[in-house]
Amino acid sequence: MSIGEKIRDLRIQRGMSQVDLADDLVRPSMISQIESGKVKPSYTLLIELAKRLGEPVETFLSELDPHFLLQANIRLAQYELATGRPQVARQLIENLPRASLQTRNLAEYRLTLARVHRACGEYPEAVRELEQLREHAYSAQDWRLLFYVLRETGQAEYDRGNLEGALCEWREAVALADRMEGKSGISPLEWTQSLIELHLHLDALDPGGKGFSVPWQRPTSALLPALATPPEMAGIPEISLEENDIISDCTSEKRPHLAKAQAFAQRMPTLWAVSERLAQEALALMPIDPATARRWAEQANALVTYAQLIETSIAVRTRAQEAADPNDEQNNFSTNDLQTIEQTAFAMTAIHPRSRLHEACKQIRKCLQGEEVAKAAELIEEVKALLALTEEPDSPSNRDIALELALLEIELAAVSGQREASLQRLVQYEAEYPNWGNPEHRRRACALLTMWYGDLGDVDRVLAYCRKMEELAVGARPALPFWS
Repeated sequence: MSIGEKIRDLRIQRGMSQVDLADDLVRPSMISQIESGKVKPSYTLLIELAKRLGEPVETFLSELDPHFLLQANIRLAQYELATGRPQVARQLIENLPRASLQTRNLAEYRLTLARVHRACGEYPEAVRELEQLREHAYSAQDWRLLFYVLRETGQAEYDRGNLEGALCEWREAVALADRMEGKSGISPLEWTQSLIELHLHLDALDPGGKGFSVPWQRPTSALLPALATPPEMAGIPEISLEENDIISDCTSEKRPHLAKAQAFAQRMPTLWAVSERLAQEALALMPIDPATARRWAEQANALVTYAQLIETSIAVRTRAQEAADPNDEQNNFSTNDLQTIEQTAFAMTAIHPRSRLHEACKQIRKCLQGEEVAKAAELIEEVKALLALTEEPDSPSNRDIALELALLEIELAAVSGQREASLQRLVQYEAEYPNWGNPEHRRRACALLTMWYGDLGDVDRVLAYCRKMEELAVGARPALPFWS
């Protein structure tokens, strides 16, 4: 069926005349020519006709249409980026037909390409694409595109170490979001997620909202013990490499960005709440933008289906546990020491569990600083079990958590009284630390070695690890709360 035939059939189904469909867009004779196949509509006109007919523009494109394939490739590339596979995303979009990019989907393609460049460490190329998109967004007054550009440019500046630049871009994105409230054209799901992410990023860089600061960095001298500290001291002195911990009495005055992130997060605490919000927004859009309403309703349905899948999967796990042979450790779920439905559901739904697990590691460290040995040991086992439940155990995020856990286990052994053995383990941990590992974990290991050797009065080793800490402190920055 041709494009014209599809338009005619849908127009008749909607009870519209050619005059109704043309309205103030084109002359009715143009609609007649399109339906008869004498004229092929431009892509811009086709988008407007699709909106009036309440259909996505893809309805009128052949499955072999290069522009349809272009959009499909862009969507798949975005998925690969979101799941941490930028090289696969590059393969998907680098060989797309260039001619079609001049008129269709150009902005979305270039934004995706900029994200690919950034994820692959090609920051000049990423910034160049984003600056051209910024100019286009301003000239076309496309505030939706500008919001995406500001968000992505901030991430690119952060990744290449320009933290002040990142802070400036993200602040501008938040300010623009405030002006666009309710008129962004972005689905409630993506809109809420983006704003939570932006406010958490701003809280990491500027927790007080009073200007740029680097609260995660401390001078080396602040990490050193007094060399006169008695060797018999059993506990480990408190080391706070992360002064930017979330505080319990979060207020808009003390942590304004964190307070706003909390407010947004409370809007959609469950999959059910997210799908409900999408469905309500779709219903409200139905009279004025049925094509967008349909897309959001489809998102709501997909989320509900997945929520049902999670529930049934948990039911299967529970029943399998009941039926398992108590002596069969492989099939007996109880061997995981992780029994709650909430934790199992989290393991099944987390794309990148690094944020949640990182917070758990911070809690373990607080327990160690308070010498709550039993609680720290219990939390370590729970985090291990949660890692075992997540998919792709060898992913970069999971390997990073495993490195942090190994360091925490050494600290736990030291707090438990095994200082000498822990010291040897820590020396080996630092010496064999992989190049791909988070330098902050290695810096903490050096800080601990400095303190422990300081307790023993070994000045040479204290100075050696101090130098390593100074080297690792160059370019230090906080871990952002999302895999971006």
